[in-house]
Amino acid sequence: LVTLPFVLLLLDYWPLGRLNPSGFGIQELRSLVLEKTPFFALTIAACVLTYFVQSHGAIDTLVTAGDKIENALISYGAYLWKLFWPARLAVFYPYRDHWPIALVFGSGALILALTVFCFLQRIQRPYLLVGWIWYLVTLVPVIGLVQVGEQAMADRYMYLPSIGLSLMVAYGMADLLAKWPCQRVLLGSLAGTAVVILVFCARLQCSYWANSETLWNHALACTSGNAVALNNVGIVLAQKGQVGAAIIEYQKALAIAPNDAQAHCNLGLALSQKGQVDAAIVEYHKALAIDPNFAKACNNLGIALSRKGQVDAAIIEYHKALAIDPNLAKAYNNLGIALSRKGRVDAAIVEYQKALAINPMDLEARTNLAVALAQQKEAPIASTSDDLYYNLGNDFAKKGELDEAIIEYQKALAINPDDVEARNNLGISDFRKGQVDEAIIQFQKVLAIQPGSAAAQNNLTRVAWMLATSPNPSFRDGTKAVELALQTDRLSGGDNPMTAATLAAAYAEARNFPEAITNVQRALQLASSQNNAAMSAAFQAQLKCYQAGSPFRDSGTTP
Repeated sequence: LVTLPFVLLLLDYWPLGRLNPSGFGIQELRSLVLEKTPFFALTIAACVLTYFVQSHGAIDTLVTAGDKIENALISYGAYLWKLFWPARLAVFYPYRDHWPIALVFGSGALILALTVFCFLQRIQRPYLLVGWIWYLVTLVPVIGLVQVGEQAMADRYMYLPSIGLSLMVAYGMADLLAKWPCQRVLLGSLAGTAVVILVFCARLQCSYWANSETLWNHALACTSGNAVALNNVGIVLAQKGQVGAAIIEYQKALAIAPNDAQAHCNLGLALSQKGQVDAAIVEYHKALAIDPNFAKACNNLGIALSRKGQVDAAIIEYHKALAIDPNLAKAYNNLGIALSRKGRVDAAIVEYQKALAINPMDLEARTNLAVALAQQKEAPIASTSDDLYYNLGNDFAKKGELDEAIIEYQKALAINPDDVEARNNLGISDFRKGQVDEAIIQFQKVLAIQPGSAAAQNNLTRVAWMLATSPNPSFRDGTKAVELALQTDRLSGGDNPMTAATLAAAYAEARNFPEAITNVQRALQLASSQNNAAMSAAFQAQLKCYQAGSPFRDSGTTP
């Protein structure tokens, strides 16, 4: 929209006729420009502000002027083609350093020829010149002469420029067919046919936006050298549990863009999930060498170091992450875990509380806080007869080797079936593996042995929350979520805002929105009585969903 004053000048020329088409008078042009001074001032301010803001991250200063001109010429031609043949549209078009010289000259020659043609037609058909300059001018801010971001072009940039081309087509067709018999019937038939065809095209294009997997795979099918799409396909595969396939996609992305810090971090996370902790640490270091202020990479590096037993080094990385991003709730939680391993339970409690102040819905931090508070009160520990297996299970769980951890916890329970800590940790390991039913069984058994177990209650709440709010439909089960949430809410005495909010989310997933609204309002009252503003804000967001007849979704709920 920074081109608005120039577009208004075009409209002064045609159709308003405020400028003489055969030659512009200096006086009349000056007056038309002066009346648009406020718009020109806004344009200049917007350009300056955008440049200074984007120069701290999004503007690529490494792209040469020649490359930018090449990309601009190619983009002008590509946008023109895609408007009249809307196929192979992608969510992201990667920037290319060089284009074939013949393609660049061909696109440039086409633009020049159309410009000359429209200029020569300015007296008889002024709409052609107006429409064409409209197209050229409104694309200038996004054509790549100032490279913002990684994209070479974007379909959304054509919304306003397409108006100019549409003017050319609409008025041009009317002139071309003015003397044809049955003009209305012919043009109406052509327009109707075009609409029918485009309905099917639009429906097909919308299908690519069904989910992230279809969207990014389509982008890969439409483009080449698309590191961004490869990285995002990797993320989708990792979320589906296909970690090995995700690693392959990340490696493909890095082969194209070796300086992509995000891809290095994602690859490190996937390698860590596969148990390749040393390789993961290498990738995190690469990400931080490219972007030293990458808080998530610092946090992930801390987790990997902690799994290697280097707890002090992990604590340093968590502090680095929080110095970069003080609102990174997961880093506070991880720092709390590390401090707890060092025996600093009081300090760990402080970090868990910080995590919950930022994200009241973080059930892992809430569970860790409950366990730490129990330790602070000298809660009973596992019996010595099964300590060996219990401790081995804990070691395996910390390394992410869940199958081995489960085996050790089961050995501990074979010796002492009433070992609530081993049983609780077995449930957590089952949950992390996605074995939700098995996890529920273990947490229920803990409550049968120790009805007041805060850890088991919190873990069951966490399971109920996931069953109600997971973005992955394969994990959701509204009926089961309601059953579990009713149990934990009852065990809490009905005065825990988290269990009330979880029950609300469960009812919403079961499409019982009146009960969902009632319970989230109860959660709001409880949070307000505790003066917890952050939790109240989170519950307000849920309430809006339920009032709109929509369940709540939490992207952090996958086991």
